[in-house]
Amino acid sequence: MDVADELDIYRFSLSCTDNLVWLWDLPSGHIDWFGDPTKALGLSNPNDLTAIDFWQTLVHPADLTLMAQTNRALILSQLETAQHTYRIKNSNGKWVWHQTLGRIFRRDKQGKALSLVFYSAFIGKQKKLEKQLDLSNQRLNEAFSGTYDTVWDWNLDNDVIDVSDNWKKALGLDSEKGILLKKTWNPLIHQEDQQHARNNIVALLKGEFEFLNFEYRIRVANGDYYWILVRGHVSEKTAAGRTKRIIGVLTNIDRLKKKEEELQQRDEQIGLTMLSTGSSLVEYDLTKKQVTHRTYSLVDNQVTPQTACNIMQSRPATVHSKDYENYQAFIEAFDQPQPALKEAKWRSKIFNHEYRWYHTKGHVVERDNKGRALKVIGIRQDIHDAYATSLQRDMDREREFIAYESSMHSVWEWHPLTGFVFLSEHMIDKLTFNTGNVTWGESIDSWLELIHPDDVSDFKYQLEQQAYNSSQNVSLTHRLQIKNQEWIWVKVEGRVVKRDKKSRPTRVIGTIIEITELKHAQLALAQEKERAETTLESINDAVITTDESSIITSINFITSRLLSLNSTQVIGKRLNQICTIQEEDSNDTPLDLSQLSLQSDSAFNLTKLKLMNASGERFNVECSVSPIHYDGLKPVGTVMVIRDVTVARKLSLEIEHRAQHDSLTGIYNRHAFETALADSIQTETFEHILCYIDLDQFKIVNDTCGHVAGDELLRQLSAELAKNIRKTDVFARLGGDEFGILMQHCDIQHATKIAKQIKKTVSEYTFHWEDKTFKLGASIGLATINPITSPTLAMQHADTACFSAKEQGRNRIHVYHAEDDHNASSHGQMGWVPRLHKALAEDSFELFVQTIIDLQTPTMAASHFEILIRLNEGGEIIPPSAFLPAAERYNLSSQIDRWVIKNTLTLLNTHADKLRSDDIFNINLSATSLTEPNFLNFVQASFTSSHVAPTHICFEITETAAITNLTAANTFINELKNMGCQLALDDFGSGLSSFGYLKNFPVDYLKIDGSFVKDILDDPIDAAMVKSINEIGHIMGKKTVAEWVENQDIADVLTTIGIDYGQGYHFDKPSTLIDMLKNRCLPD
Repeated sequence: MDVADELDIYRFSLSCTDNLVWLWDLPSGHIDWFGDPTKALGLSNPNDLTAIDFWQTLVHPADLTLMAQTNRALILSQLETAQHTYRIKNSNGKWVWHQTLGRIFRRDKQGKALSLVFYSAFIGKQKKLEKQLDLSNQRLNEAFSGTYDTVWDWNLDNDVIDVSDNWKKALGLDSEKGILLKKTWNPLIHQEDQQHARNNIVALLKGEFEFLNFEYRIRVANGDYYWILVRGHVSEKTAAGRTKRIIGVLTNIDRLKKKEEELQQRDEQIGLTMLSTGSSLVEYDLTKKQVTHRTYSLVDNQVTPQTACNIMQSRPATVHSKDYENYQAFIEAFDQPQPALKEAKWRSKIFNHEYRWYHTKGHVVERDNKGRALKVIGIRQDIHDAYATSLQRDMDREREFIAYESSMHSVWEWHPLTGFVFLSEHMIDKLTFNTGNVTWGESIDSWLELIHPDDVSDFKYQLEQQAYNSSQNVSLTHRLQIKNQEWIWVKVEGRVVKRDKKSRPTRVIGTIIEITELKHAQLALAQEKERAETTLESINDAVITTDESSIITSINFITSRLLSLNSTQVIGKRLNQICTIQEEDSNDTPLDLSQLSLQSDSAFNLTKLKLMNASGERFNVECSVSPIHYDGLKPVGTVMVIRDVTVARKLSLEIEHRAQHDSLTGIYNRHAFETALADSIQTETFEHILCYIDLDQFKIVNDTCGHVAGDELLRQLSAELAKNIRKTDVFARLGGDEFGILMQHCDIQHATKIAKQIKKTVSEYTFHWEDKTFKLGASIGLATINPITSPTLAMQHADTACFSAKEQGRNRIHVYHAEDDHNASSHGQMGWVPRLHKALAEDSFELFVQTIIDLQTPTMAASHFEILIRLNEGGEIIPPSAFLPAAERYNLSSQIDRWVIKNTLTLLNTHADKLRSDDIFNINLSATSLTEPNFLNFVQASFTSSHVAPTHICFEITETAAITNLTAANTFINELKNMGCQLALDDFGSGLSSFGYLKNFPVDYLKIDGSFVKDILDDPIDAAMVKSINEIGHIMGKKTVAEWVENQDIADVLTTIGIDYGQGYHFDKPSTLIDMLKNRCLPD
């Protein structure tokens, strides 16, 4: 193909478009046109378009100067290419936009330009879109101006960050002169967020991701921190790839942090300026299935064509897979006879494997006799930059429209002087008019018809007040009714953007955002706060909250009373500034409880503290401290609950002392002695001595002078004996006239010396009572405790040794030897062993029963009983106090428990017709049974075989046994409860170390030890003990039973206190179970 043919093809291709190529001969001013200029320029009478002077008369006057300057620079070779964007007047008198790209075509020998060549394209549609976009941006900017949202632009060359006037004002900068630099912005970022912000910016600069999208807190002028959402991207880079500019959107999300705001990103860059208009010739040979592309490039300042031929395919590898359909439709369209000109857009892969958008126009130049296209020639134009920008713009508009349309958000505009109001159409469509009106009148009255009637008056007042003041900003909340008849809350924010000469607002623009969820949350929070405050004022504990610096922020009434200060004197200070809190047994530095919780970020309870308030009053307190968290971050404060336990602690100490000490002598009691004995063997190597003392002739004093004299003798003598005891030893009264001494880390020789001194003290002691004088002696047994000898065995040995001392003539000391066991077997407790074995084998035990009376409903028929045991030896009824101690000592108590359970259930089953559905029979269990394997299985089997419901049985366990075997007792009680039985804690108060043990046992009844009950009329401490046990028991949901009720006066006091049940000889003397069942009469 020669040059003329190629030129003809090029001319023909141009005729298929609205574009022009023209040549300007500089010496003559003559213009040669390639293409139809009348069509491209919209001129019906082109006159003489071949003259440059006439051509320039068609150009808009405002565009001539820049065009002339650019052409001159091109002619003088100051520019390699010249690009013009200008307006041409068409035949209708309208100005139409064109864009022209030109360069020097020929030069003379000296290099002077002789002619210029230009390529011209119609860009009217593009300009129209740009104008529409500018108008949209103007309205969007005005909407932003009424809020704390802004566009930010960071120029990395001069470090200047450009934000809106609102944000400059918020940051304390002058809106016109104030310059915001990165180095002044960074310190405003919250310290905890600075690294996060830095990491995101660095990652963007390194190209690790394309867009910024993260949140952090920024400090404004008044010192507050606002949460903001930062979005942005690199908008400009140098040729070397260094980032020059970053732009984005900064959104205030402080009030609606947890609620995702609508997408507000705007496309800040309409598109890159086109550097050139790349186009190529394209020829489709439909017979050969071949496509030929002729592209043009600049080589050595010459335009040089390159030709590439490819086989036509239905799915070409160079065409983007998503554009195959467009491509195929373009090819297939040429088989249609009309129109001859076809066009389409698709993406094609270029040399660097990137895809670019191209616009291809083709014209059928050859058909066969059937009208089928054989050859198509056209122009393919690179429209990637403009088209991609247009697509992005359309996507952004669609995204913005969808976001607004699917929400209750809107842009609004109000002209106060005319009453005109603009609301987004999608917003109006979702709302209901209060008056039944269905037409939006674009007026303030129409707006008011949408607002809840209760909000209208305040809305009108606030709108006018805020619009007419000098702040420029408008911020309101009110309710709107949507189509489903529900009312929603909205936030109306805006800004006065224009005022008249009298400073009256003429135009206000802003946004409407739904805040229903926020309003409901605020209402729920207010209600919850009111409930919390009411609760705090009604409880009896001091409740204190602090901030992250341990500064007190709130207290309740009890706190004021405890600290002896009012709330004004407390709030704003640290707790350790107004009172002193220390551990009970320490005088160390006072504790800062709030700071301890904040530093460890943990909750804790301290139960033994002392507090001294501003008035010098001292209290025993317990304190619980917990950190307060928001969103799982570090603690922002603490809450402290302080309980005044002064009275309870005093009572607890008194109870603990009484539980460990003998009430008569003041020395340790048997329980404390046995506990100390068990604790003494915790080390691997030890040697202790157990000393057992039995007073001789004590019975004579009791029989001669009475128990009062005997008690006084024991008090005096125990005080004398205590003088001979080492401080490290444990001295206790074990019962009656028996005493024990645990001599810790002592050998037998030294123990013998101490025992001799004790015997001497007793022998030399003279007891005077009225006109009588008594001398006593002491039989003392000593036994060794070591890793080989257990405490229980040592106790038995000491008892045996004491017995041997008595056998040898009394008032002497005996050290245990193995042969002593034979001598003791026929005397004392060991003598009971064969008798008890015989009783078990021959069923010599008898079951007795005693009624438990309901004190609060005394007229109710008795339905609660305690099973008692007696031993019948040849018609002699022996009480349990005679043989149960021996049974316990020699491990026979569990066998007796089994006998009682088996025979009780058998009798109840035999006389089932005498039972009421609410009858309860209490059966006592020994400490041994709590830990005996298979005992629970025996109980279960007994219920099964007897057919007696477990609900009829209440098992009694002594408090001492339960505490001594805490874990086993807890498991045992739970298993019995699971069977359906009830449980009672017997002798409660006799061995109590702390009321805390009571929490471990899910018992149903507390049986108060009779030693407290019998003297309740005369002893105020006993009365306080009974009252306290009753109150604590009721708080824990347990019923109380008082033992040893001996007269009506005691019963009346117990009833007044609130004791549930009473038991004792005053109500009922024990009788045999079988007689009670036989003689019982039940109502029909």
